[in-house]
Amino acid sequence: MDYRQLFRQMGLISRQAMLKMNQQARSCGLDNNLFLLLTRIVENEGLSQSRLAEMVQIDKTTLSRSLGKLEERGLIVKKPTLKTRSSRNSIPAAKRSNFMIS
Repeated sequence: MDYRQLFRQMGLISRQAMLKMNQQARSCGLDNNLFLLLTRIVENEGLSQSRLAEMVQIDKTTLSRSLGKLEERGLIVKKPTLKTRSSRNSIPAAKRSNFMIS
């Protein structure tokens, strides 16, 4: 298999994965970005906002607004860290099993 074929296959897999994620996001009533954030939070419970911003490569202001939307919907709880009260960790509001993706 040459590189062009490999890259075509990788592109196909990427598109299929994106379509599946979009379907799951819609079924949860979320847009793709909120769904991605919720997925990362469930996978990494207690994740700091700074670390989450690095993982999904968005700025902290946008992240803060998005986390506010998830918190308003009751999907996450933002709790102050023990070190500083201004720093917050995001925790799923329900058990992990409620957010498992099939």
